[in-house]
Amino acid sequence: QVRQRPLPVPQLPQPVRAVNEPSDNLYVSDLPPALTDEQLKVIFDCYGQVMRCRMLPPTAPGQTKGCALVKYDTVETATWVVQNLNGNIPQGLVAPVLIRFADTAKRKSWQAFEGNRSAPYPG
Repeated sequence: QVRQRPLPVPQLPQPVRAVNEPSDNLYVSDLPPALTDEQLKVIFDCYGQVMRCRMLPPTAPGQTKGCALVKYDTVETATWVVQNLNGNIPQGLVAPVLIRFADTAKRKSWQAFEGNRSAPYPG
C-alpha cells in the first residue's frame, strides 16, 4: 500500500516590508476617501485617546482609498490598535482597514538616502 503525501500548496510571494518600531503614531489605509478628520477622530477615539489625526491627501489621481495618520496618547494604546484592528473593520466603518506604525522622520530620511544611492552622479 503506497501512502501518498499531500501536494504542497503554492505560496504566493509576500511583499517584503520592514516593520516599523512601535510608536504612538499610526498609518491607516483603506479608509473611505471622503472621511473627514473629525469623523476619523470619532472612529479611532473608540479605541483610546487620540491626540491628533488627519486624513492624508490622495497621492494619485482617481485614488479610491483614503489614508490617515492617527497619534495616540501612548505607545501601548497604539500597539493594541495595530494588533487588534489591522485587517478588521473598526466601529463606524464598513470595510477592513490596514494599520501599521507610521514611518519616523529618521526612517524616512534613511529611505530617501537609500533611494538616492542608485541615482547617477550629476556630471
